[in-house]
Amino acid sequence: MGSSLKDFVNDFQGSYGDWTDAPGFDWKSEKSLFAFWFGVNDIAINHFKAEHGEEYVRAPLQEIFESYMMSLNTLYDAGARNFLILTCPPFDRSIIDISDPWYAQRHLNTIADISAFNSRIYDMLYSFRANHTDAHASVFDAHRLFASVLDHPVDFPAMDGVHNTTGVCREADAEDQPGPLDVVYEQNICRNGELIRSYAWTGLHATYPVHNATAAQIVLDCFDGEGTGEFCT
Repeated sequence: MGSSLKDFVNDFQGSYGDWTDAPGFDWKSEKSLFAFWFGVNDIAINHFKAEHGEEYVRAPLQEIFESYMMSLNTLYDAGARNFLILTCPPFDRSIIDISDPWYAQRHLNTIADISAFNSRIYDMLYSFRANHTDAHASVFDAHRLFASVLDHPVDFPAMDGVHNTTGVCREADAEDQPGPLDVVYEQNICRNGELIRSYAWTGLHATYPVHNATAAQIVLDCFDGEGTGEFCT
């Protein structure tokens, strides 16, 4: 599933952790934002294991969030003071074939797991704020934003050209996708010949128009003050 948050924080510590004397990168606490988006892999890995014959068990949220809180504290101790955490998106909506009972149950389990995970994010936020009163920490509700984007794509300029928010672009094999990612996205790489950027999903992960819509809303609600603020806590 790739590197963990702990790995990334350790890498940061190794390169820039001494914020008073980081060679070649003189970062300042008041001007630096530390943003985090996790959850999909934490939840999905147990579903993948169940799909391959292992017994399904829910993600060990207590253990996961103890590790996440340690990472936040590590960054705080290194000088970080501005934190933004995004909730886990509703990737259950990428499970499109629920006619099979096994996938129908997986769909229900995923919904429950995402809800429990996101509740933990808010618990972690409130605890972190209480213990670090000089820090600015917020949660952006990507779960609710994704739902709005998928249900009403015409309301979001970044979704222009996206016509399929319920299906999944099944990508061609990797050898059929030469070149940088931005070039790949512009090619007809879905197996049905359509552009990947006309879809909202490529499996568990959303396509870049959805991410662009998310980024635009973060700026409006969390930083510019021009949005409604409904997605940023």
